[in-house]
Amino acid sequence: AKTGYIYSCSTDKKFYITEINYLSAPSEVMEGPCGYTSLFYDRKFQRVFLTNEMGMVDVYLTQNFPPTLVNSIQTSSELSIRGFCIDLQKSYIFTAAKDGQICVLDLNMPGKERLIKEISNFGGSLELRIVKYHKAANELITGDQDGRINIWSLKTGQSIYTWQAHEGAITQMEFLP
Repeated sequence: AKTGYIYSCSTDKKFYITEINYLSAPSEVMEGPCGYTSLFYDRKFQRVFLTNEMGMVDVYLTQNFPPTLVNSIQTSSELSIRGFCIDLQKSYIFTAAKDGQICVLDLNMPGKERLIKEISNFGGSLELRIVKYHKAANELITGDQDGRINIWSLKTGQSIYTWQAHEGAITQMEFLP
């Protein structure tokens, strides 16, 4: 028998957990005020991070069912978070929003999720779609709606380098050292 769970979120404003035994229907965990844009599951510390179309990051603990919402953080942008990544070693959350705002949140230590807060924001008017963290250089790499890739210094919050990589929107990218 196949067993397990699928966590899913959607622009339909719903966050579901579905048990994969082919006998049960999805269990709705939460219906948000707007659509969800991304989901990240931290297996080690049993946490789910969800972003939404209003610039928020929700944090759930998954030790129990249903998961418990422990924090809902409003970023500087109130528009859709399109890019999202987490560095669990340095305890940072990075978001990139539709209005070009890049936000850095201090994830804090596991068990202290209620204390997550935004510690920096920068960016501009680019309609961002994706963000990746380059740990060794302490830089962020963003891709935007117009096909540009931009490298940002986390130390200064300034753009270091930009180039036109594609003619269409950047939908995914990966930094390989």
